[in-house]
Amino acid sequence: MFINKSFSGLLFSFILLVFFLCSGCILSPQTASDYSSHGMLYYGDCQYDQAISDFNKAIELDPQYANAYGGRGLTYIAKKQYELAIIDFSQVIELDPQSTVPYFGRGLAYMEKNQCDSAIMDFNKVIELDPQHIEAYYVRGICYIKKKQYNLVIADFNKVIELNPQYADAYMRKAITYEILGNNSEAIQNYKLFLQSAPSNESDIEKTKQQIRKLGGAI
Repeated sequence: MFINKSFSGLLFSFILLVFFLCSGCILSPQTASDYSSHGMLYYGDCQYDQAISDFNKAIELDPQYANAYGGRGLTYIAKKQYELAIIDFSQVIELDPQSTVPYFGRGLAYMEKNQCDSAIMDFNKVIELDPQHIEAYYVRGICYIKKKQYNLVIADFNKVIELNPQYADAYMRKAITYEILGNNSEAIQNYKLFLQSAPSNESDIEKTKQQIRKLGGAI
């Protein structure tokens, strides 16, 4: 099985996070907003140390500027400095507790640290604030896989599919879960649904076909 497949859905969510944090990029920053936007430019160019320097300057100018903490938290995740990311996203939550963004970012940092219970609590909060937040269901399902709570895994990926029937990775995760549970017929069905919804250049297509045959299914 190929359970370690990268989380392509998370990348999409982080792209949304970048657009949330970066509104109008400034080449000669002066204000906290300018420096934060400039930091996002560096982040987008993978110049993480320069990005952090700009976010630090933004926070120095305005310690209440939530976007700067969020941008720095995002950058710390990119640098795999998850504890620092958690601190920054927690600060954003204090400043803007009704935003889903910091709960989602902090949940991802917790997940990378294998602190699944804390991650699930944050993803629960995201869903409470926005019941249509598809990525929160997806990553919560990943946490439930790690906790071997397979009924909850299936429920979350069913919700992902309800919100977006073309979400290929959700079918893949469901198939893997059903295979773990020994339900090969459901696994085969979901592998086939993955093939129907995955883009033609999806790297796991041939592996999926092989897995279907291994389980006794036909392509």
